[in-house]
Amino acid sequence: MRESGETLTTIKKADEDKRLVWGVVYAPGVPDSHGDFMRADEIEKMAYAFSKKADFTAIDVMHDNKRYGCYIVETFIAREGDPDFPIPGSWVVAVHVPDVALWELIKAGELNGFSMEVLAYREYDVELELDVPSTVTGTTDEADGHTHTFEAWFDQDGNLVGGVTGEAPDSAGKVHRHVIKKSVQTEESRQHTHRFAYIDQIAAGA
Repeated sequence: MRESGETLTTIKKADEDKRLVWGVVYAPGVPDSHGDFMRADEIEKMAYAFSKKADFTAIDVMHDNKRYGCYIVETFIAREGDPDFPIPGSWVVAVHVPDVALWELIKAGELNGFSMEVLAYREYDVELELDVPSTVTGTTDEADGHTHTFEAWFDQDGNLVGGVTGEAPDSAGKVHRHVIKKSVQTEESRQHTHRFAYIDQIAAGA
C-alpha cells in the first residue's frame, strides 16, 4: 500500500466491518509514477502470474518489505461496464487489513492505494554505427572437439565478402580448414561446420 499523494488514488471502495479495501493495482494505458504504462494483455499476464505464485500475503507499506498480516482475498481483471473500475483490463485486488493502525491510516486517507513492486527492464531501439575494418579476426565456436582461428574480409560498405579459418586437427586428428562464404557459419569441411561471430571483435576495435 502506498501513501497519499504518491500517484493516482486507486482504492475505490471499502467494507469497514470486514476491513476490506478494493483497488486497482495497474490500469492499461495509464502512466505510472515513472511515466511507463502497460497494455491490457500484459497486465492480464502479470496478474495471472501473480496468482499462480500465490503469495497473497506479500503486502507491505511504502515498499518497506515488512508484512503486516494483510492478505489478498480477491484478484480479478475489470470487465467492460464495471461501475467501480471503469477502465477495462485493469488488475483489481481486494485486501483484508487486520492491523488496526493500518486500517485507521486507510480511513484517514493517508494510505489510499496500491503500488506494485517489480523488477523490470527497459528496452530501447538503438541504432549502432560501427566502422567495419577490411579484415576481422577471431576464434570459431567449438565443433567436433576443436576450434579454429578465422579471418573474415569486408568490403568498403561493411558487407562480408568471404574469409577462411586457420588449420586445426579434428577429432580424428586430420588437419583441415574451412572456407567462410556467409556470416555466422563456416562452410562444411570434414563433415562439420563452425559458428562464429565477428560483431564483438568489430565493436572492440579488432
